[in-house]
Amino acid sequence: MDRAGGRCQCTWRRHPAHRGDEGGRCEQTTDGVRLISAPADPGPRPDRKVVSLPVEELRAWCPGCWDEAVRVARRQARAAERIAHRDAGLFDLQEVSV
Repeated sequence: MDRAGGRCQCTWRRHPAHRGDEGGRCEQTTDGVRLISAPADPGPRPDRKVVSLPVEELRAWCPGCWDEAVRVARRQARAAERIAHRDAGLFDLQEVSV
């Protein structure tokens, strides 16, 4: 939290707390909300991340930004899975006996 200066470190421009200054950085601070220390990239299943990540891979998050980051990661994972499933049979060639 000290490295973050007591401020959420996300850059999600769609979050309501973002005002567009400093590249869209969230304005939530430890004064207004309790921040959490969590992986910089939460992925679709942050509960499966290794608990002992190096400090360089952690960020300070406000709860709203963290929840949004997880939702986006889950949406992206589902979209990738749909594309992979859709394309799975596209290049499957069966051997043909002549």
